[in-house]
Amino acid sequence: MIKGITLTAAAVLVGLAAGSAAAQDVTMKWSTPSIKDDEISIHWLPKTVLESEIEARSGGRIDVQLFAKGQLGKMEDMPGQVRAGIIQGADMADGPVAALFPDIQLLSVPYLFVNREVAWAVLDGPFGAAISEKMAATVGLRPLAFGEIGYRHFSTAATPVTRLEDLQGLKIRTMTNPVHIAMVNGLGASATPIAWSELYSALQTNVVDGQENPVSNFIQVKLYEVQKHLVLDGHVYGAYLFLVSEKWYQSLPDDLKAAVRQGAVVAAKTMRGLAVATEQRDTETLRQAGMTIHGLTAAEKRRFQEAAQAATMPMIEKDADPELLALLKDEVAKAEAAFGYR
Repeated sequence: MIKGITLTAAAVLVGLAAGSAAAQDVTMKWSTPSIKDDEISIHWLPKTVLESEIEARSGGRIDVQLFAKGQLGKMEDMPGQVRAGIIQGADMADGPVAALFPDIQLLSVPYLFVNREVAWAVLDGPFGAAISEKMAATVGLRPLAFGEIGYRHFSTAATPVTRLEDLQGLKIRTMTNPVHIAMVNGLGASATPIAWSELYSALQTNVVDGQENPVSNFIQVKLYEVQKHLVLDGHVYGAYLFLVSEKWYQSLPDDLKAAVRQGAVVAAKTMRGLAVATEQRDTETLRQAGMTIHGLTAAEKRRFQEAAQAATMPMIEKDADPELLALLKDEVAKAEAAFGYR
């Protein structure tokens, strides 16, 4: 009897050891271009939410390791790092993804979304699901959720921009996104792709005259020190991707997939809320820092829209998946109708 008990106890211990090994931590290395700080900011707080949500929802089985700006390389390197399995996830604007997945440029159609409610409805609906599934299947990157960094606006060092003619001949930094480049050139400026990490020095040394970004990005890296004019034209909605390696994601059991996916959704919605909550504050911060804030008349904004779309839509219609483009147009129309804009 004692021998039987001993054997049974040994079997239980072996079973516990096997269960423990099966439930051991999964390491999730996550790279972000955001600067680590203690402020409640649109950039860093959603990443800490991502970490805490995934770890809590996985019951501690996933260990999320956040790597802040510059630790693992430039933002432009992140898609390739995720795809190669060097890291498991990263967050970024859509620009660095365009070289691997050109269809992401559909999100950069100038003046596409009349407001952020329409953008959220489209990204959280059939179009967002379709483009995510295609990216996962074709390039091994899965967008789990779409956050937001706000609408993108033009800034300049010396030239106030209140008319389309004011952009003529200016060198404007863009992301490495062909649609952004075509848009800026179509508006009469000279598009100059420069890495995000090199933007401040490029402005400081007059390599470029201006750039385009959401107001939150001005605060993060103090662009107001090297730019004096901001025009709130809102030419592109700043969709923000929370990406994971598709191969790594599919290797997880279903409960951990759910934890990762749901954690990313909460982080993205946190980011959206912060974008709304901090936009006016950040704009006022830029004004207090010495920037002059300009607006466009409705008629002038139509001129910007017409010139920008004339320069970009032929490229988009030629290169993009026609089914995705048609779905995007349909979903925008439905959302506009639902919110009373049609």
